[in-house]
Amino acid sequence: MRYTLLCLFLLVCQLQVLAQQPQNRGFKKVKVASADETGILYEESHALVIGNSNYTGGWSSLPGVKDDIRAVSRTLEKKGFNVVIGENFTKAQLDSAYSSFIATYGNELNNRLLFYFAGHGYTVEASYGDKLGYLVPVDAPNPELNENRFQSASMEMAQVEIYAKRVQCKHALFVFDACFAGSVFAQTRAISDAISYKTSQPVRQFITSGDENEQVPDQSIFRDKFVQAISSTTADGNSDGYLTGTELGEYLQSTVIAASQNTQHPQYGKIRNPALDKGDFVFVVNSNLSVAASSKPSLGTIEQLETEGMIEIRSELYGKVFLDDLEVSNVAPDSSLFLHRVESGLHNLRIEGQENWWGKIQVKAGESTLLEVRSYQNVSEELPFMKMIRVEGGEFSMGTSNGLPDQQPSHVIKLDDFDIGAFEVTIRQFRTFIIETGYTTEAEQKAGDNLILTEDGALKKVTGLNWQFQSNGKKAKDLSLPVVFVTWNDAVAFTEWMTKKYSGNFSLPTEAQWEYAALGGVRRKMYRYAGSDQLEEVSRPRQNAKDFYTTRKKPNELGIYDMSGSVSEWCLDWYNKNYYRQSSLKEPQGPTSGDFKVLRGGSWFSDATYSQVFFRNKTNPNLSSFSDGFRVVRVSE
Repeated sequence: MRYTLLCLFLLVCQLQVLAQQPQNRGFKKVKVASADETGILYEESHALVIGNSNYTGGWSSLPGVKDDIRAVSRTLEKKGFNVVIGENFTKAQLDSAYSSFIATYGNELNNRLLFYFAGHGYTVEASYGDKLGYLVPVDAPNPELNENRFQSASMEMAQVEIYAKRVQCKHALFVFDACFAGSVFAQTRAISDAISYKTSQPVRQFITSGDENEQVPDQSIFRDKFVQAISSTTADGNSDGYLTGTELGEYLQSTVIAASQNTQHPQYGKIRNPALDKGDFVFVVNSNLSVAASSKPSLGTIEQLETEGMIEIRSELYGKVFLDDLEVSNVAPDSSLFLHRVESGLHNLRIEGQENWWGKIQVKAGESTLLEVRSYQNVSEELPFMKMIRVEGGEFSMGTSNGLPDQQPSHVIKLDDFDIGAFEVTIRQFRTFIIETGYTTEAEQKAGDNLILTEDGALKKVTGLNWQFQSNGKKAKDLSLPVVFVTWNDAVAFTEWMTKKYSGNFSLPTEAQWEYAALGGVRRKMYRYAGSDQLEEVSRPRQNAKDFYTTRKKPNELGIYDMSGSVSEWCLDWYNKNYYRQSSLKEPQGPTSGDFKVLRGGSWFSDATYSQVFFRNKTNPNLSSFSDGFRVVRVSE
């Protein structure tokens, strides 16, 4: 968690000594239409992004900060900013970074500066009643152990106010991804339509990710909403094509409160100075795109460009198209969309609408690259046998500091790339395994009793159920349903068969792989459930259990379906309630032994709590149930 603090809105270059950075990087002039003419609003745009993650002195580490500063810096660079990054600063280094950055870039009237700080922060209540907010350097002691030494070793917000006044250019925006007492600025909710007036007046604006005494999660909701706001028209309140700092603050406040379930309350406002509170920081959100979209190709112009190419999208889906998190167009089925003037190189592309789709595409200069987007729901169950989703490896915080004891503590895990089934294993797929191997499941061997859910919603014991049946006890006719009444041992036998039959090393997912994939991997937004904060968006509610998997809901950020609700999913690991306190940091495989195996993701029969991403469940590996199934992963040899 990020404790009561501030997060500044500035960006990236891996800096240790700011003065060593290059002075010119092809800064883009941003033109804005004023009342009577078109003028240049900003000559140059510069951002300083500082992320403190490797804390000592009794503070928890914040591994998510590294992802934050990368994501923010990439987005700002696309908006024309020269981005400078600083990481893991002491108080002296913080002061040097701000002072050098302002001295280098802050003296030109028509420049704009953006500051972003991500890390711990703290608020101290003075004896006379004032509340003093502090940015916490990486070596500052925990104030609960030594408050006097903490104050001398940390940067007070009053110093940030001095920095703000030292800036000579018209507009400066300070963004703090953390909580603190907002004594530096006056809060405001007014949004003006008068862009030409607002951009001509000086302003120093501040946005924080939470109020004092709140804890901000390491996997930052605030950062996700911020990136979304400045890279699209989502937060443009009056739809005039410009996103002001005030509109940004209003958007972040409303969306973060909702996404955090009312536990995080961003604050925003302008400096308490009548000479510096009249204007508004401005992002152009509709005319600074690096690509243009059309339904017809224009290869003649592309072939003349040395660094740009074109993407042709043929899609089975309809929805909004995002290129590197920037909304560029809409796409419809059975038609082609052409994205012109796309810089050569590797790009992320996603579609949000009927289904969420995500992929990567390599663009070559002077060439048109075809991208065919197919619905995950229409994947053939012939070869390839199963639709797999690539999960790019990386570090993430596994578990949570606010959950049940067996979900704690949150700890950093590092995973390599792996593939995971887009869907849970179906009855049809399991039937193929049975036919080819002659395998007999444990339910068939024992012919014991299992519970079913009757049409009137009652539970009933029935003898002789196995993988061929669905949860209501009827023989399955729809073979695309996820297979149930299979034990952990049955699921492992299936993965061993897949390893022999198909290329790759198949297995059940480890708990770490399962949780990372459910969160969305590198694209994670820290939703409560896999793909949303609202369970009904990704899974059918319990009262509709008798037909729970007849209608597929939306997938998560990676295009993986039903990781919350549907059926509980077997994981490879043995269960130990204290395992998170001793888990290895690289590719954890779980305890070496135990009495129970792990189940994750909840099911159609679960309450919402069981379907949360962090919830851990367990059962005997020799038992099967009407609500337990599995999906597979594939890793490199």
